[in-house]
Amino acid sequence: MEQREARVQERLDQLSSRIDDMATQFAADKAEVLAKVEAENKQLAAELAAFNEKFEEERADRLRREEAIAARQAAIEQHTADQLEAERGAREASVMALKTRIDEACLRINKADSKFQEAVTAELATLRNAVAAEEGARETEDDELLETLQKYTQKLQASLQIINSSDTELRRM
Repeated sequence: MEQREARVQERLDQLSSRIDDMATQFAADKAEVLAKVEAENKQLAAELAAFNEKFEEERADRLRREEAIAARQAAIEQHTADQLEAERGAREASVMALKTRIDEACLRINKADSKFQEAVTAELATLRNAVAAEEGARETEDDELLETLQKYTQKLQASLQIINSSDTELRRM
């Protein structure tokens, strides 16, 4: 039994030695893993810090570009608004000038129409007076012609009576 016990003790000592070796190995591995993890943490922290720095730089650059774009857009909007206002003013001035010209043209046309109407009225009055005078002259001439024709007819009838009376006397004879 002692032999067995000695073998068991020997095996236990070997196991104990192996456990101690493994514990030492685990401690070394643990320290190495912790060192690796810490090194990786430091590396990741450094990469994260570099990434954050690049991100902030990119963000600041983007903000500068956005501000530049916004400034250009505002300048373009202002320029466009100024051009629109200038064109609006020019159009309004043009419209006012055209309206003035139209009003003046209407006034001239109305004056010309008025003068034309007066001239036509005067000409019509002159023509009516001339027609009335001509009508009176023709009536007078017609009356004179009628009177002359009546006298001529009377003389013709008188002549015919004389001729007829001579013929009857001649026949009687």
